Amino acid sequence: MARLALHLKLAVSTFRARWTKKDDGHTVLKMDGPACPFLDGARCTVYEARPAQCGSFPFWPENLKSRENWDELATFCPGVGQGDFVPLQAIRAQLRRCTSS
Repeated sequence: MARLALHLKLAVSTFRARWTKKDDGHTVLKMDGPACPFLDGARCTVYEARPAQCGSFPFWPENLKSRENWDELATFCPGVGQGDFVPLQAIRAQLRRCTSS
């Protein structure tokens, strides 16, 4: 939260009030629409300060369940299928880091 608040030039308390809510005891981003509120089309507007969970995107379990899910993601995420090949071991390691923090 602090990194995003600083990036948006807001006090942490203001960021928390404006952009988050409590869900089952956890602080989460308010998702008033189908996608992250910091997406502008397919582009992340807070990329430099993105949450740790976002660092593992698009390698989230729901995206990796099937080739069909991955191909559907590629229809709107411009990074899917671009750049260097990422070995499965590296994906699993990144997911472990994100879920353990």
